[in-house]
Amino acid sequence: MILITGASGNVGREVLKQAVSAGLPVRAAFQNLAKANTPAGVEAVRVDFNEPQTLKAALNGVETVFLVGPPTEELVPLERKAAEVIAQSSVRRLVKLSAMGGREATFPRQHADSEDFIRSTGVPFTFLRPNGFMQNLVHYSAPTIKTIDKFYGSEGGGRISFIDIRDIAAVAVGVLSNEGHAG
Repeated sequence: MILITGASGNVGREVLKQAVSAGLPVRAAFQNLAKANTPAGVEAVRVDFNEPQTLKAALNGVETVFLVGPPTEELVPLERKAAEVIAQSSVRRLVKLSAMGGREATFPRQHADSEDFIRSTGVPFTFLRPNGFMQNLVHYSAPTIKTIDKFYGSEGGGRISFIDIRDIAAVAVGVLSNEGHAG
């Protein structure tokens, strides 16, 4: 059984969709069950990383976790709480949605700090480190694209790559369904 956390978010929702299409046994975790929109036959569970007992209950029978932390300044302590519970369970693999860039920028630095703690737990892990989501570019830049046929960013003269969330999910499902990606 695979527990997919963040199943109401952009990436988690797509990983859930593709995992179900691939026939993987999944359980979908939501912080708010009112936002649970799961395919037929998928169990929806409430998980709040601030309430460890909710994650502990959701991990019953789970061997693999797809960990998606919330995009907040509290990412590191929340994922730390989750990793502690996971380490005390029978989970054999943890696949974390991380971020490209390491410690050079605020959001990737948070993910790097979280990765460091996950390494220390002893649970076999895989970190997926995508860069900017193509869907976010369209979402946030749609008004200027529509009105003046331009979009702006804070990269200066730098280059940045974007990836489609569907491609991230395809990689995640490949990792979740096959051994050999630990570390």
